[in-house]
Amino acid sequence: MSLAVAVAPAPPGRSAAAEPCRRTVDVQPMVTAGERAGTLTFVVESGGCAAAGEVGYTVTAGSALPAADFALAGGVLRWAAGDTGERSIVARIADDQMREAALEDFTVRLTAAGGGVVVRHGTATGRILDDDGPDLGWAADDAVVPIVPMLGHGYFCPPPPPPPPRPPLTYVWQTGDGTAKAGVDYVAVAGRTQTVPAGATRVPFEVTLLPRPAGTPSRWFTVRIVAVSAGVVVDAEAVVTIDGP
Repeated sequence: MSLAVAVAPAPPGRSAAAEPCRRTVDVQPMVTAGERAGTLTFVVESGGCAAAGEVGYTVTAGSALPAADFALAGGVLRWAAGDTGERSIVARIADDQMREAALEDFTVRLTAAGGGVVVRHGTATGRILDDDGPDLGWAADDAVVPIVPMLGHGYFCPPPPPPPPRPPLTYVWQTGDGTAKAGVDYVAVAGRTQTVPAGATRVPFEVTLLPRPAGTPSRWFTVRIVAVSAGVVVDAEAVVTIDGP
């Protein structure tokens, strides 16, 4: 990837100087975990300029309540110069053995702490999937992906693992057009049946993205669970946003 540096004409008697580059930061927009998972982790990615930088994050309760359902305080994520590695924000989940709403949620928001950082996708929803009932629960998570050559990028739905000796779980899913169109922006999937590996709690929706010309704006399509072999689908549809190049 190449970075363009803009240089403005210098006033008389002064030299031109390149604008400082800026680090870009993104958090995945949605993460779901069952109560028994114990933790729920947001991944924060950094790119662009590798200058030192930091972002703060705040936490807002929704239907999931602090202490009763989860524990996560606000904080700061920092990068040293040259470091473009991922950072994690980890919430602890309370396994309370009580029947509750099928999905409870809270929100995490990133805020740039200085002029050297740009937060592109800064809001994330954490969802707690109740697993105290008799049925398995399924939920599909929204995602944001870059428009780069990519095969088999995963979008996730997390059912709890089946207790033995149940037969293997299967799920059927498909894609649907939004502002992103099948055959132009991605390869459509229609009624694909997949098996959940033994013990898995997160399984992929693998979609092939198609290259688009530079300057194509961000666009979105949907991934939808249309059938499962056992359990209840709590949230069937995820919105997948393709970032412009």
